[in-house]
Amino acid sequence: MYRAKGFTGKLLEDVIDVLMSDDNRLLQIMLEEELGLTLEIHEHPLKQAVGAAVGVILASTLLIVSFWLSPTYALPVVAALLLFFAATVSAKLEKNKKTSGLVWQLAVAGSVAGASYIISKLFI
Repeated sequence: MYRAKGFTGKLLEDVIDVLMSDDNRLLQIMLEEELGLTLEIHEHPLKQAVGAAVGVILASTLLIVSFWLSPTYALPVVAALLLFFAATVSAKLEKNKKTSGLVWQLAVAGSVAGASYIISKLFI
């Protein structure tokens, strides 16, 4: 990997020796450079909570207004658009592919819909 980055000869050997001498450093380098993961970057929980609350309020408002305008057609269309928008934004923020983000969002939405259906049949 470091040879591909342009290190050669003695410098390449020194870099590898330094990395191999400390297991924690080696693990951190492997996670960050090979897998693209970062261990030290965390959003504050209050910032996450406020972002989630704003998202829920905006989505709920849009869904309620769409239901009020046209209960039959607007609600599923707006829900699908919100799902696509959420998948796109989360994929961009997480630096993932948009397709995989959409698949995950659809899987979560399908799970919630299935659980809601089963609960409604059991208790209603």
